[in-house]
Amino acid sequence: PAFHPAKNPAKLNPNLPPWFASLLLRALSPDPERRYQNFSEMLFDLDHPEKVEPFHRADATLIDRNPLRFYKAGFLTLLALTIYLLLKIIAAGVRLP
Repeated sequence: PAFHPAKNPAKLNPNLPPWFASLLLRALSPDPERRYQNFSEMLFDLDHPEKVEPFHRADATLIDRNPLRFYKAGFLTLLALTIYLLLKIIAAGVRLP
């Protein structure tokens, strides 16, 4: 048996729908807790592809798991930093050109 995460099948076949790639990755997960526990779970996902959640490695970074959340967090951090710096400049009484 192989005890390493499977390669993403979408890289091997770009025509593969993302929900089916997630289904395959979950079925082949080396961690028994993350695999399908019953065939009925897999059958439900096959019958309802719109309900299949993306499957990522357990150690995947935030940008891999949820790119939108990553960029929103970065935007909000930079916005807060910009507002803070503007307030510091205004408090110091420095005139901007």
